[in-house]
Amino acid sequence: MRVQPAMRILLSAPLVLALAFLGLPNGVLAQTQAENLFQQALRVERVSGDLEEAIRLYQQVVDSGDRALGARALIRVAENYEKLGRQGAQDAYTRIIQDFGDQSEQVTLARERLAAMEPSPAGPGEVRITTRQLWAGLNAGAEAPTPDGEYLVWVDWQGSMDLAVREIATGENRMLTRHASLVPPVAYTYNGRVSPDGGTVAFGLNDGGEAGGLHLIGIDGTDSRELYRETGCWLYPQAWMSDGNSLVARRDCWSAANPEGIFETLLISVSDGSLQVLKDLLDVRQGQSASLSPDDRHLAYNYLTEEEGGNADIWILALDGSGDGPLIQHPADDQLLGWVPGTNQLLFLSDRDGTRDLWTAAVEGGLMRGSPRMVRRNVGQIQPAGFSRDGSLFYSVSTRWFSTSIAPFDASSGRVDEGSATPLLGSNHSAAWSPDGERLAFLTEPGNPTSKEAELHVRNLTADRERELAPHISFRRISGWSPDGSMILVSGWDESLETEEYKGALYAVDVEGGEATSVLDYPKEAQWPQGVGAVWSADGKAIIYSVVDAETRDGRLVWRDLASGEEREIFRDSVLRGTRVLGLSPSGSHLAFGIEESESEGSPEESRRVYLMTVDIESGTARRLAELGDSTTLASVQWTPDGQYVLFGETRQGDEWWTRVSRVPVSGGMPEHLWTFGEGNWGAWFSLSPDGRRIAFTTFAQESEVWVMENLVAVLRESGGGS
Repeated sequence: MRVQPAMRILLSAPLVLALAFLGLPNGVLAQTQAENLFQQALRVERVSGDLEEAIRLYQQVVDSGDRALGARALIRVAENYEKLGRQGAQDAYTRIIQDFGDQSEQVTLARERLAAMEPSPAGPGEVRITTRQLWAGLNAGAEAPTPDGEYLVWVDWQGSMDLAVREIATGENRMLTRHASLVPPVAYTYNGRVSPDGGTVAFGLNDGGEAGGLHLIGIDGTDSRELYRETGCWLYPQAWMSDGNSLVARRDCWSAANPEGIFETLLISVSDGSLQVLKDLLDVRQGQSASLSPDDRHLAYNYLTEEEGGNADIWILALDGSGDGPLIQHPADDQLLGWVPGTNQLLFLSDRDGTRDLWTAAVEGGLMRGSPRMVRRNVGQIQPAGFSRDGSLFYSVSTRWFSTSIAPFDASSGRVDEGSATPLLGSNHSAAWSPDGERLAFLTEPGNPTSKEAELHVRNLTADRERELAPHISFRRISGWSPDGSMILVSGWDESLETEEYKGALYAVDVEGGEATSVLDYPKEAQWPQGVGAVWSADGKAIIYSVVDAETRDGRLVWRDLASGEEREIFRDSVLRGTRVLGLSPSGSHLAFGIEESESEGSPEESRRVYLMTVDIESGTARRLAELGDSTTLASVQWTPDGQYVLFGETRQGDEWWTRVSRVPVSGGMPEHLWTFGEGNWGAWFSLSPDGRRIAFTTFAQESEVWVMENLVAVLRESGGGS
C-alpha cells in the first residue's frame, strides 16, 4: 500500500456551479452569462461553421469584463481571422499581450502565434524565415511530407485510424491503407515515413497489442506488403537511408520470457526484411524523435534525462558501431527536430532562454562544431513531421479543451434543460457527484492545452472553496465516490514511481486528508485500457474492476476485497474488451457494462455491434438490456436513483460527433432517447446527481493545425551556417 502526499487548497472565484441553485450576486451572474456566451460562440464556430458570427459573439465575451474568458475569447477571434484569411489576427494577439497581462497562459500563446506570423527581422536584400498554415481542423495532422513537399502523409485518428495522403495544393485527401480496425482488438497505423524518391511509405501497424508489424505501401496505395512482424513487439519506422534500400526503426518488445523488455534501434533491409541491431536501448531513455545525418553515417535522437524531470538532451549514434553518446547537453529541454537537408545543421527546440525557441547546431563527423545558436524565437510547442527536399520544415500544433456543465434533469421525463446549464470554468472532465450531492469531484487539465496530465479537484457546491487532492499523481479517470463519501476511486500514474514494474494503479484518495492509497497496482503482463473501469461495492469494502486477460484476450470483471486482497471472477467473455464503463445498481446487486462484438475478425466498422449488459454480481448471470446504434461507442452508464432505469450515453465519432443519452427499463424494453449533446465536438461523460435532479456532462473539443516553415536553408547559409 502506498500513501501519497495530501492536498492543495485553491482560492477560487465566486462559485459558479451553485449559481443555478442559489441566490446570485450580480458579478457572479455576469461571469456565468459570459461563460454561457463563450460556449455559444464555440458552438457557432465549430458546429455551424459561421466564423463571422462566432467572432461577433466572442467580442461580446471580451466586452463582458471577465478577464480570463476575455483573453480566451480573443485567442478564438484571432484564430478565426486566420482561418478567414483576413486582417485582424495580429491586432487580437497584440491586444492580449497589451491589455491582458495578468492572463499568463493566453499571453504566452499570443506571443507564440505572433512570432509564427511575423517574419524574422531582416534588412534590405536579406532572406527571412516564413511560415504558412497548410491545414486546420479536427483531423488535421502530419506524419511526414513527401520529398517534393506537395503531399502530406497523415493518420486519420478521428476516423478509421488508417494512413492517408493529403495533396497540399488542393486539400484533397485519400485513404492510403485499409489495415486499421475499430473492432476489438483495435488495430491502427502510425509513424508514416516517406522514402527518399517519394514512391513508398513505411509505417507501423499494431493489431490489438499481440503483434506489431512494419509495413510498406506505394504512395499511390499499391504494392502493400509486410516487411517485418514480431509478436509482442511494436515497430517504429524512424528514417530512410538515402539510397532507399533500408530503414532505421525502433523495436520495443515485452514478453513473459523478457519481463524487462527489449528495446533496440534497428537497420532493416527493404528487400527482405532482414535486420541488424544498431543499439541496445534497454538502459537508454530514448524519445520518439530520431534523424539521420545527410551522409547516413549518424543517427541523432532524443535522450530523456531522468534527473531533469523528463527533459531531453540530444545524443548521436554512429551507424558503423564506432560510438554513441551525448551531442547536446543542457539543463533545459532540448527537443530534436532533425537535420536540415543540404546542410550540416541540426535543428532543435529549446526552452533554455525562457521561451520555446528554434535553435541550430553545426555537426560534422558526429561532433558539434562551435555552440548552438538561436535562429527564431517563440515558435511554441510544435510537433515535427519532417523536412522536404528543399529544407522546409513541416510541423503541427494542437489545442484541446474539455467543457463541463451542470443542468437541471427531469427525473420523470428524463429531459435535460441544457439551456439552463451552469458551466464549470476551466478544462475539466470526468465529473462525479458525492453521495450527499453537495460536492463534485472532477479532473482538470492545467497549463499547456496539449497536456494530458490531469489533477484531481473537489469543489463544494455550497461554499466558495475548491481543493486539489494528491497533487503528485497524474490522474486518468474518476470511477466514483465511496458510499460514505470519504474516498474517491480514481486511476492514475505516479511519475515518481516510474519503473519497469510500475504500470499505474487504482487509487483510493481520502477526501479530507488528501492522501492517495493504491488499492490495485496494474500488473505489467495484463492489458489495461486507459483509465481502467472500476466501481465501489455497495458497502465500500470492495471494488469491481475490468481487465483483459493477457493470454486468452478474454475480458474479465473481477471482485476485489480491499482488506484481504482476495479476488473472485464475476464474469468473463471474449467480447468484453476491458470496458472502462461500469455502473453499479443502487442496491449493489447488479452491474451494468458494455460489450462489443463483430460478425467476423477484422470485419468493417459497420458490422460492429455494441450491447448494454447487466450481470448479477453474486451468480455471474448476465443478460442483454439494449443494442446501441451503428458506429457508436458506450461512453457512460448510470442507474437512476430508484433503480428502475439504466441511463447510458453512446458517442458517435467521424463525420458526425455527438453523445446521445438514453434510458432503458431494467425490467426490459426498448431504449428511450432522451437528449443529445456535444454536436460537432465529442460529448462523453455524464453523471447524475444522487437526488436525480441535476446532471453534470462534459464535451471535448480539439483542433489541430499543420504549418510549414520555409527559407531555413537560405537563412542558415546567410548567417554563416548550413555548409
